[in-house]
Amino acid sequence: MNRQAHFEAILTHARERPNLAVHDSTAPLDANNQVVQGQYVVLHDLGPDKIGDARLTARDTADSARKMRVVGRCVGVDPAAARRMADAFRAQVDQFVIVTPGRTCWPLKFDDESDVTEDKGTSPSLWYVDVDYTYWTFPAG
Repeated sequence: MNRQAHFEAILTHARERPNLAVHDSTAPLDANNQVVQGQYVVLHDLGPDKIGDARLTARDTADSARKMRVVGRCVGVDPAAARRMADAFRAQVDQFVIVTPGRTCWPLKFDDESDVTEDKGTSPSLWYVDVDYTYWTFPAG
């Protein structure tokens, strides 16, 4: 399974929405090497939640079925901005289907959403909402 290809497909699709800035795994930094104050999504690939074809007679391999998880950390300058980013991210990626050679993927399915949380590690504070999605991927054929 090409996990990087799946992640890049989700990242590319999320970036197609106008006014939705999506970053790969890390928050953007300004000229002073500080986290940018603004509204954006940081997309994280958390890998498989489950591996296996649910068959007792088959060994799990690199090609086995997998339930994958991705998380969008939706950041804003205040709680309302973080919630708006979460709404825009959900609207863009919910039910998106990854197309990749050799695999069949089910649509991305909303799994969980955190409460809006203050990030006191930035000055001034930023706020964020984590939006979790899962999808199943199987060997094609």
